[in-house]
Amino acid sequence: MKKKDAVSHGGLLGWSFGILSVFFGVMQPVAGIFFGIIGLSISSKNLSGSGSEWGIVGKKLSIFGMVLSIAVFILSYIALVYFTSNADYIAQLQGGLQAVAGS
Repeated sequence: MKKKDAVSHGGLLGWSFGILSVFFGVMQPVAGIFFGIIGLSISSKNLSGSGSEWGIVGKKLSIFGMVLSIAVFILSYIALVYFTSNADYIAQLQGGLQAVAGS
């Protein structure tokens, strides 16, 4: 017999991976996408079974983490392309570093 207020382990696990997805989405986007996919998969399996609140929140967090990861990845790529192709900015940055090192 199962208690009515028992925590669903699948939902809690999906929630945990959703939190990891959001956390790593800012710091390491590839890991954020990876954890988001796992969290979404686990949460979806939980929702088809018992449909606990942990599973619902885990699914939302996983989706948010994946969207955040993709956005950070795209913005990082744009910044990389912009700053490496802008020779004036690189020269200005190097001149500023030499001025600081010289004093």
